[in-house]
Parts: sequence; structure tokens; C-alpha cells
Amino acid sequence: MSDFETVEQLQQFIDSLMEQQMTFLTQAQEQYLQANGEYCQLKWVCSTNPADGNRLIPDQLNVSPSDRPEMSWQSVLGGFIWPQAIANCRVDVARRGSDHGWRLWIAFDWGGQTWQKAIGHGILSGVEWYELEEE
Repeated sequence: MSDFETVEQLQQFIDSLMEQQMTFLTQAQEQYLQANGEYCQLKWVCSTNPADGNRLIPDQLNVSPSDRPEMSWQSVLGGFIWPQAIANCRVDVARRGSDHGWRLWIAFDWGGQTWQKAIGHGILSGVEWYELEEE
């Protein structure tokens, strides 16, 4: 059973969690960049999005991009993800010349619709919630 009555309540709760975790994630990404010359790309933590404010146990923490087996949430950023996820998360990276960037994607489902938010750093940016349109 969910603790949230509206999608806005859930978004506010997730935003509060992310405020607490972004410092850790940013520091870990900067350390990774210094050690490896690039930011760390990370796959979704859950195989499906948490829905309607219910939590899931992240089942993809050890999944890595096929070309980068050392990049997983557990191996690189073990302290970032809480034991039960109320939202799905992944990190995309970009590089243009000597400029680097990364974007944290946060996603959940509410009433059958998927909501996502992107929080970007460096050459990637974006910070608003939006509802994905079905095609």
C-alpha cells in the first residue's frame, strides 16, 4: 500500500530523497572522472519501474553496460541506492571534445503513466518532471 495519494506528493518525496543523495552521486562521479577520464554510465536499477508509490527491491544493481563490465551501481556507487526503490534510476554520459557530462534519470509509473525526471551535470542538463506520451 502506498503512502501517497497524488503523483505530486510522490514527486515531492522523490525530489527530497534526491536532494539528500545528489551530493554523494556528484562526488562519486567526479572521483570516477578523475580516475578514469570519463563519467560512469549506469543502467536502470530496477527491471521495471516502481508503480503508484510502491517500493521495489532493486534487481539490476549489478547490471553493467555490455561494453563496460566494471560499471554497475553496486561496483561503482554502492552507497547511492536505498534498499527499496520508490523510483527507477539510471545515468547517461556524454563527451564532446574535452567537455564531459552526465544525467541522472529518475522514473516511476503512476496510474499506468510513466513519469521521468532528468538531473544533468556538465554538458547535459534538465531538472523538470514530465509525463511520457504514448506513441
